[in-house]
Amino acid sequence: MAHLQDQLDQITENTRTLVQPDRLAVIDRAVEELFASGIEERILPVGAKAPEFELPDAAGKMVRSEDLLALGPLVISFFRGRWCPYCVTELEAWRDLYPVVREWGGLVIGISPQTQRQSDFTAGHHKIPYALLTDEACETGGEVGLGGCLAARAVGWGAGRGGLPAACRGRRGGVRGGAEGRPGRRSPPHARGPA
Repeated sequence: MAHLQDQLDQITENTRTLVQPDRLAVIDRAVEELFASGIEERILPVGAKAPEFELPDAAGKMVRSEDLLALGPLVISFFRGRWCPYCVTELEAWRDLYPVVREWGGLVIGISPQTQRQSDFTAGHHKIPYALLTDEACETGGEVGLGGCLAARAVGWGAGRGGLPAACRGRRGGVRGGAEGRPGRRSPPHARGPA
């Protein structure tokens, strides 16, 4: 299995090869504006208490973070939708890691603004074994600082004393809460440009 960052970099390389330069300029400008907005400073920091949530799964059943955390540590992958190749690649990486997470006593879920029907399609099409929850208003994503899901990637939440530790990963390949929980940021794939 290829490293997730390598897979994401390949998507970026393919995009830069296939998409017209004027359209790439629009994408690059939007990404730069997003980061200039200070979104990285608003992301919930490592060790902060994460907000509780109650969201519907693909079948419409309400799922509460409190109930999930009672079962063990929780990894949440915030994703924009099934149309985003970066998001789907990450969902598939968590799919492949799911048995290991379960073996360690943890759970994985995905949260997206897409409809319940789209989440059900995503789970079936990509063989996702964990629940995909719908946050149409992006309230939960916004509460962890993901700017209303505009730059949603992954947040790991685990049960802990006094709160839920959070490690965040930025949309453009930047990493928050990397090895040993140290914040860091690699050069984002969109900003790197063609090799």
